[in-house]
Parts: sequence; C-alpha cells; structure tokens
Amino acid sequence: MIGLIKLITILVVPGFVATLTDWHVSESRNLGRSVVKFIMYAMTLGGMLFAVKAFFSGSNAPIVDAFIELYPLLGYMAFDVVAAVVLPLFINCRLPERVRDAFGFWSRHFISCYTVAAVLSAAALIVYHRVISVYNIGITVNHMLILCAVFVLSNLTLSAIVYILPSGFKSTVSSLLSRIAESVKRDDERPFMHRLGSATLVSLAFVFSVIVFIPYEIYLGNVGDFAFEFSKFWWIIAIEAVAVLAAMIVVELLFKGKAFNVVLSLVFGVTLAGYVQSMFLNGLMDTMTGDVATWSGSQVIVNLIIWIAVMLIPVAICLFFDKIWKGVCRFGSVLIIGMQIVALIGMMFVTETPVVNTRLVTDGLCEVSSGKNVIIFVLDRFDQRYIDRTKALYPDVYDRLHGFTYYPNTSGSYCFTHNAVPYLLTGNRVEEFDPTYEQYVEQMDTSKYWNYIVDNTGNVGIYTDNSIIKSETARDVITNCTPVEYKLNMGDITVAGLKSSLYRVSPFVMKNRFGYSATDFNTAVMPAAFQNVYDPNTSLMEANMLDDIQANGVRINESYGDSCFRFIHVQSTHEPRHLDKNGDYTDEFTSCEDVASGDFKLISEYLEDLHELGLYKDATVIITSDHGYNPVPTQQWDGWRYSNPIMFYKPAGADWGEGMRTLETPISHDDIFATVINALGGDGSQFGRAFEDIAEDEDRIRYFYAGLQDPDVTEYESAIHVEYKIGGDARDKNNWVETGYRVYPNNSPKKQNNS
Repeated sequence: MIGLIKLITILVVPGFVATLTDWHVSESRNLGRSVVKFIMYAMTLGGMLFAVKAFFSGSNAPIVDAFIELYPLLGYMAFDVVAAVVLPLFINCRLPERVRDAFGFWSRHFISCYTVAAVLSAAALIVYHRVISVYNIGITVNHMLILCAVFVLSNLTLSAIVYILPSGFKSTVSSLLSRIAESVKRDDERPFMHRLGSATLVSLAFVFSVIVFIPYEIYLGNVGDFAFEFSKFWWIIAIEAVAVLAAMIVVELLFKGKAFNVVLSLVFGVTLAGYVQSMFLNGLMDTMTGDVATWSGSQVIVNLIIWIAVMLIPVAICLFFDKIWKGVCRFGSVLIIGMQIVALIGMMFVTETPVVNTRLVTDGLCEVSSGKNVIIFVLDRFDQRYIDRTKALYPDVYDRLHGFTYYPNTSGSYCFTHNAVPYLLTGNRVEEFDPTYEQYVEQMDTSKYWNYIVDNTGNVGIYTDNSIIKSETARDVITNCTPVEYKLNMGDITVAGLKSSLYRVSPFVMKNRFGYSATDFNTAVMPAAFQNVYDPNTSLMEANMLDDIQANGVRINESYGDSCFRFIHVQSTHEPRHLDKNGDYTDEFTSCEDVASGDFKLISEYLEDLHELGLYKDATVIITSDHGYNPVPTQQWDGWRYSNPIMFYKPAGADWGEGMRTLETPISHDDIFATVINALGGDGSQFGRAFEDIAEDEDRIRYFYAGLQDPDVTEYESAIHVEYKIGGDARDKNNWVETGYRVYPNNSPKKQNNS
C-alpha cells in the first residue's frame, strides 16, 4: 500500500495541478498532441495498474504508517507543484512579451513550458539537498533527469484526463484560474516604498525568528556544550540572516497586488506556525544528544494539522478580511521580534560565555609511563545488557581481559554524559540537571580526588569532549590540553544553525530530517595550529586509535616518570554508531553489538601491548561507561528496565596469565574514586570504598539521579533530577525506589522547592 501511495503521489498530484494550469494557459491544443499524450498515459496508467496488482497481492499497512512513510516524498512534490502553478502564471501574465514568446516556443514545439519548470524545480531541489542535507543525496545528473522525467510523465498522464473532462468542469476551472491570473496581472496602486516596508518587516520577523533567535538561544542556553566563544559565532549567523533577508525582500517585491499580499501572508504564516510550534507544540525536546526523536502516528498527524492551520490563518485574513490584514501582519511581526529580543537580552545578561583558547588533543593517547599506569576507558552509553548480547554473537569478544573482574550488578550515577563524565573526573556531585558554567568550574576546582591525581601522577591525559573541562585551572595541568588559535567554518556553522532552527520550528512530521546536536556546531571549529583535536563524538576517533595501536603500538614515554593517569572517553554505542565489529569506521549505521565488539578489540590490543611492554601486571585498568541506555527524560519511568553501566576492573598485581572472573558484588560509580586513589598509593578510604572492600553478598544501598521531565515544564533542558535508591540487584527495576528527593533545574522558578 505504501508503495502504491508513493507512486500515485509522485505521478498524480503534481501532474494534476500542472495539467489544469497548462490546459488553461497553453495556446496549443491540437489533436495530434493529444493523441501522443494519450499513448503516453496509457503506458503510465499501465504501470500504475501493475502497482495496484502488486499491492493487492502483498500486505496491507495501516493508513497512519503509510502517511508517515509518505511524507519525505512531499519534498519532491513541493518544488514541482510550486513551479507548476507559479511559473506558467508568470510566463503568461507577468513577464515581458519577448520572454513569453520564448516560452511559447517551448509550448508549441516541445511537450509544454512545464519541462522548463521541471528543470528549474529539480535544480532548486538539488540545491536544497546540498545546503541542508535533508535527503542525504548529492548533486548528480541522474537525480535531475529522474525528477524531470517524473514531472513530465505526471503532466502527460493527467493531460489526457483533463482533455476528456466535461466542459462544465473545465469552464469552472478556467474561470477560477482566470481570476487568479487577473489578480496577478493587476498592478499595485500602493507606492513602492509602502510595499518595501511591509516586505521588510514581515521578512525580518521570519529571519529573526528562524535564522537568528534559535541558534543564539541554543548557544546561550547550553553554553557548556559548545567548544567556541559567542564572539566567534554570532556574526556568522548575522551575515547569513542579512543575506536571507535581502533575498526574501527581492523575491517578494516581484509580486504585486493581491499576489503580493498572499505571498506576505504565507511568509508571516510560516513564521507564526514556527513560533507556535517552538513555544507551545514541541513538548519534550531531545535536541542536544544526537538521538532520533519519536512520536506516535496520531501525534504526527494532529501536529501537522495544527501547524498548517496556524500557517493559513494570515492567508485567510488576507483573502476575507483585507482591511485588517496589514495590521495583523505588521503587528504580529513586531510582536514576535520584540518578544524574542527581550528573551535574548535576558539570556545574555545571565549567561557567562566561556573563553575557549585551548583544545584537548590526541597527544599521548597511546603513550604510558614505564612504571605504574592507571587507565580508565569510558564507553559512552554502553549498557550492561549489551554484554551478553555481544558475547552471544562474538563468543571470544572478552577473552583477552586477563585478570579482570566483571561486575554485572553495577549502578551508575547520572543519566547523561554532561552530568556523568564530570562526576567521574571529580567525585563531586552537582545535583542540578543543568549545571551552570560556574558550577562546572567549582565541581572540578574543589575536587580532592582530581587534585590528588594531579599532585601524585607524572602525566595526566584526559581524552573527552573539549567542552567537558570548564575549569581553566584544570586545563593548565592536563598535558594533552594545548593552546590554539581557531576560527569557525562559516559553512558548517550556517548549516548547523539552519538544522537547529528547522528542527525547532518544523512540525513533527519533518523534525528528524533536521536532527542536530552540539557536535554539529563544534565540528565547525578549525584549529590553526594542529589537526589532532580529540573528539569522542565520532566513531572515527576509535577507529583511528586502533589503527595507531596496530601500526605503532602503545609506547613508553620516559618523561612521564614512574606513573601516568589516562581517562579515555569514546563514542562507543552512543548514536550515531559507525564502528564495525572489527573496530573499523564505516559509513553504515552499525548495531550496538558490532560497536561493542569493535570497542573491545581496541581495548584488548591496547592491553596486549601493555603486556608486551612488561607493564600489564602493575597497571590498574577500569572499563566502564558514563551511563547505560537512558531515554529522553519523561514524566514516569514505569514499565522501563532501568539502565546500568558496565564495569570491568583489573587491579595492579593481576597478570596476563589469569582469566576473567564474574562477581555479583553491588558496585557503583561511587566506588571508582577510592579504587583509583589506592592504585596511586594514597588512602582511598577518604574517598569512599574501593571495589575490593565490598563483599559480594553485601546488602548495600546505592543512589542514582534520574533525569525526569518536570510535569509543569515541557522543555528538555528543564528536566528535574529525581533521586533513586537501589537495594539488591541493580538490574531489577523493582529494586529502584524513589527517595523523595527532587532537584529542580537552575532555570526553573521552582528551584527553591528542592527537597
């Protein structure tokens, strides 16, 4: 059914609109042309009947599913439909006589002037693909030819139907199209400057709302996620906005009379619909994690209906209440611009933007000291449930973890990376879901755990997202944190800004075409001095690390003294996943099990090199994840299996000849800190309990902060932290119980109610 709907949609809908217009406008209506058309649609309809036969012999999909599968094709139709309606009217009504004569030649000697329209619409669609990457296809001649062929075939198919329609129906359509044409022809009596003012104001509302406000708001509201300063960012968006504004005004001024009013109404309608969607209809948004959001079929359809209805309100006012139309569009534009300016100014006053003049690089990633080494691998979003599933597919995946203990009964600390990784580096909890820049800095600067590592280790290498380390004091002592001058790639920032804006303002049916994360912005950073920036947000980094180990091995750096500390955070099973089972990068989207296999091949080769260097026995190695698989914050987690990070631990003293054992000891992220301090020769009891200090059968309570949606606020950034205590097996959701302690975010007026 879905295939049939797609075929009918592509062939029929644009062609129907095009043919009706062509029948009215075209000067050539001879019998020979009609016969040729009839033969061609006989062939086309034969193909459609074949599709019908295939449909009835196959399965029947629900209508809602068919609709959801259908919507990407609307992109192919959009330019054709617009070209079918607008270009002929302009060709025959608005353009100079010589231009009309030129197109008349095409109409008389080729199929129709719509072939030209098809070429132009195909070119526009391909540019659209290239700039925004909506359909993930490049510029090829084949795509243009296919789009042109589809357009022409649809035009030919419906031309025959129009040819045999009753004369009364054709007269009605002809009258309607004549009225539209006359409206387009009618000159506007208002002065040019008056039209210019209206076009500028309405276009400015669109540009400011879509191009400017949303990227600025995202940056200022998530400043800790970005690896660049606002001063290097804002002017790129501003230049883009000015260019789009100028182009919109020029295009709008090509219209006159009623057509000009309708065009402005459509522009304002899209602005209004996007604003309503962003402010009231989006609900819970998961925009900065890289995940694909999901909505039910009914949500998609209802949301689309509301979006279109809001968009058409200004058009209806223009057509039926012309006297108040100008005031509605102008006042509405000023109101939208004013509210957003006030919001931006407020955010600028309360947000301290970071000064980012250093970068975490790959230097020393595969280097260790000649003495004791403490190495922590953090595999992003690697859930404990993947362990058994991976072993079932790849039985030898964990065979080289000699001397390790596997703890399946492990609980984490937080749901998401932006809370969990800073905690794993510091041992200091920040209770809010949305820590401020100052909280991040204080979390690290006041950490006794972090400062002990710095003071008692010859070399400290931290390999994670550059934006994680907010403290300049900490950045000064991280040996792979290097000063650098940088600039932003204007094209990458422009595309990232557009994606973020379109994600916010578009209806649900189109959102996932514009999914984005902070990485889309951060990849625009172009260091001037080096190209070896460490990026844990791509599987390519893991593949490159494995290639380095296989080519050059893990190396000893004598300058590190008798100890070094490594914290290596990789993309792992977090989306988007592009690591295959052998640890190689692939353009294909891979499974969690394949990524797990690739990750443990990387780790195993690293460990084997340590063994060959004679350093394995004295090394302390922890393999964990920052968090398990967590959903977007929701109001309730009922019915959902709680996530657990993985935990593998090899203490100093365990050697290569020993096998891996499994213990059901109730372990937590909280136990890492004492374990590491003990490994560095310190007194770990000051930082909690080490893994070895906890009995396997111990009845122990562990604590976890779950990010849940505030029922009164629907924004993702407004999630609250709800504390859970875990008694017994952390893999059993029945052992997770709310303590009653809730922490509202910094941006919530209810923060004072934390209890």
